[in-house]
Amino acid sequence: MARLLLVPPRGSKRQASRQRRPACAGRAPGRGSAAMSDLYAAYGSNLWHAQMRLRCPGATVAGALALPGWRLAVRRFALVEADPGAACPVGLWRVTGEHLGSLDRYEGPHTYARRLVALPGGGEAWIYLELVHRPGPPAAEYVDRLRRGYADFGFDPAPLDAALARAGRPLADGRMA
Repeated sequence: MARLLLVPPRGSKRQASRQRRPACAGRAPGRGSAAMSDLYAAYGSNLWHAQMRLRCPGATVAGALALPGWRLAVRRFALVEADPGAACPVGLWRVTGEHLGSLDRYEGPHTYARRLVALPGGGEAWIYLELVHRPGPPAAEYVDRLRRGYADFGFDPAPLDAALARAGRPLADGRMA
């Protein structure tokens, strides 16, 4: 099972105890913990290098891996779900506090929550977990961004294709096939 450390984003006004915790969540580090990371684990459209250049100028690719205990899902947007038997491809970006602030604004404070996740082999990275279930098909343009990101990192598209198949296919009018 994936180990998840719950740490409120720097400058967050919300208390960790008030935020929803996924079933796989680990314990939150104590007050004054130095649990910070300069790595961000992207699994959705932020895999696309062109998008990250706009959102986080100066962020650099730090690697890629399969994150055990998590599975990619796609609804209106990409998300990861706890799944002990799965492993989700993630691209690792080296980011600054300014970059994290930018990502927090793009991901929305009420839609996704930034959390620390343990990486295989040690270390931690920030990841965004869905707080609000947003049903609906992904837009065709969004699916294109996901595919470009998978190509940029050289990922096998099978996990993305499987997630899209579970979600259904977006049609031009926004309905799912």
